[in-house]
Amino acid sequence: MFEKLKNFHNKFVPSTCNHQCRQVIVYCTQSYLSHEDYVDKIDHVAKASINKANEMDYDIWCCYCYQDTVLLMCNDFSEMDELYEKAVYGVGVPASFICNKNNNMIMMAIGPAKAQIIDNLVKNFDYF
Repeated sequence: MFEKLKNFHNKFVPSTCNHQCRQVIVYCTQSYLSHEDYVDKIDHVAKASINKANEMDYDIWCCYCYQDTVLLMCNDFSEMDELYEKAVYGVGVPASFICNKNNNMIMMAIGPAKAQIIDNLVKNFDYF
């Protein structure tokens, strides 16, 4: 009985993921958030971006790559604007952002989407 169940599972649920999905969170170092605000905003922006993801990438990310979230930093608000434009309008990956009271992007989440696409978008950013 157990062998039949195992064979059924292996037939319909692959044991390895044939392509990775990733989510990236980019933080602007000019925003100077407190630790509590920082954690709260990461949670908010990540969930908003996840809700925009297409169903296939979301399923792959949840099943296989859920821990694959990368935190990056940038030094200027204009870099955040450029990255958002490239992600949403250039490549078409889901993204969300949070602005401060001066309407500058302080944090952005990109993905979940295919890791290769996201890696090409954020190759110039440093780990936080």
